[in-house]
Amino acid sequence: LYRQTDDQLIFPARNYGIEHFLLNIIDFLPNMEFLINTYDWPQSQTNIPILSFSKSLHSHDTDILYPI
Repeated sequence: LYRQTDDQLIFPARNYGIEHFLLNIIDFLPNMEFLINTYDWPQSQTNIPILSFSKSLHSHDTDILYPI
């Protein structure tokens, strides 16, 4: 599991929570890469799949909202 260093985190508690759950299932996941947006707004306008904590219903971003 790779993530930014602690001094780069905007929402440390949110990051630690995500890390906790990912580490619980990491042995069951295939070798893969994905991005998780922990900000309160979409960060990318490109067409790449990003799991995102927040999203506007009328936005044109391609973020995948979690948790549902």
